[in-house]
Amino acid sequence: IQQWSVLAIHNICKDNNENKGILAGLKFEGLAEESDMLKKYGIKAEVKDNKIIVKPPPENE
Repeated sequence: IQQWSVLAIHNICKDNNENKGILAGLKFEGLAEESDMLKKYGIKAEVKDNKIIVKPPPENE
C-alpha cells in the first residue's frame, strides 16, 4: 500500500503546482484515535520524533 500511496501522490503533483502547494502546507496534527481496523489486527501506531511509527502485532499472537 505504501508504494501505491507514493505513486498516487507523485501523480497528483506531477506538473501541478497547486497540488504541490497544498501538500507543502500540510501540518502534522497528531494521530486519530486508534481505529477499529488497527485494533482488529493488533497494529499499534505512535508518534516518535515527530514521525508516525507503525508497529506490527507481536509474533506470539
